[in-house]
Amino acid sequence: MNWQHVGVLVRYDLLYIVRSATRLLFLVFYGLFWFWLLWKLGEGMATWLAEPEGNLMASWILEKELARALFLERPATLSAYFLIAMAMVPAFVIWGASSQTATDIKSRHLRFLIPRCGRFEIYLGRFLGAVLLITLPEIVVGTIATLISVQIDNMDIATVLVYALHVNSIVIAYSLPYIAFMAIFSAWTASAGLAVLVAMSIYFVFAMVMGVLTIRWPESTWIGYLLPNALKTQLISPDGSLILLALAALVMYLFIYFWVGWYIFRVRDL
Repeated sequence: MNWQHVGVLVRYDLLYIVRSATRLLFLVFYGLFWFWLLWKLGEGMATWLAEPEGNLMASWILEKELARALFLERPATLSAYFLIAMAMVPAFVIWGASSQTATDIKSRHLRFLIPRCGRFEIYLGRFLGAVLLITLPEIVVGTIATLISVQIDNMDIATVLVYALHVNSIVIAYSLPYIAFMAIFSAWTASAGLAVLVAMSIYFVFAMVMGVLTIRWPESTWIGYLLPNALKTQLISPDGSLILLALAALVMYLFIYFWVGWYIFRVRDL
């Protein structure tokens, strides 16, 4: 494998953003969504969660210990950003990472690239391009949320910065398996729009089925671990050992999804 070829493909993938309506629309919507939420966070929307009344309200939604750890022991603004970001990762990644190899397969341009690069270099280059497309905006938004937290949360800067590194690292790590997940549907459907539709349908149907199963048969919760969202509770937990186990599991999801997507891309007719 030639890493120089992979680097060229990644750079081209990033430059292609300005000519891709799907990716531009994703970035515009992503920016507008977070602009509004960060504006509200900057107005102190989350600071009341650090007060007794607000923390009591949060305890009705989250576990009491988790609500206390997130909003009383840590910067409340960053914790609110953390919860929202983790909830929105699947939707944004399914949309933003949908056209990894789909556009190339549909346009048949791969027939000209394969003799020069090879299939795996193309697959890896497109995957890394999708990783940058998703993670760079996450870093920008996470940095802005950190600056807001420094200004309005009643905690010293060092505490906020350390927690910000923790939050942003987990958000990015949680995104990676979903990017690999979308590599499967991108290669399978050869259409970015269809990849989004199929992945969204599978995700939401799976979530509804799991909701019904866990109510009727609580012992069936292990089925939920077919998707990474089953690890979200552990990832936002204040327990460091649970977080490390969840991160190790994310690596497994990433590895499995990546190689399933590669197998589909490798065997299909281009």
